[in-house]
Amino acid sequence: GGPVARIYGLGDDIDESWYFEGVKDALLPPLRCSHEWSFYRNFVELATWPPAHNVFKALVYITLIVVVAEIISRRADLAPRDVPRAITASVVAGGLAVILGDW
Repeated sequence: GGPVARIYGLGDDIDESWYFEGVKDALLPPLRCSHEWSFYRNFVELATWPPAHNVFKALVYITLIVVVAEIISRRADLAPRDVPRAITASVVAGGLAVILGDW
């Protein structure tokens, strides 16, 4: 919408509901699952549906960051003076894990 739509003659100036319908369809496309399909096909449809896909990716990233931080911080010989080094190592290793996880 907005001025760009008016310049190019898109939509309707009086009724702008077409814009919000288009945004809703782009952000929340219909979920195409069926009880007639196999479990695997329904799972793929759900995993590739944009809202679910973003939630799954966020959960994976959170898990990677927490696991890496726990592994680095659980050393038995971690002295108080080594805590800043452990925090830095956790942040760097967690960032690398997220990059590799996204790849």
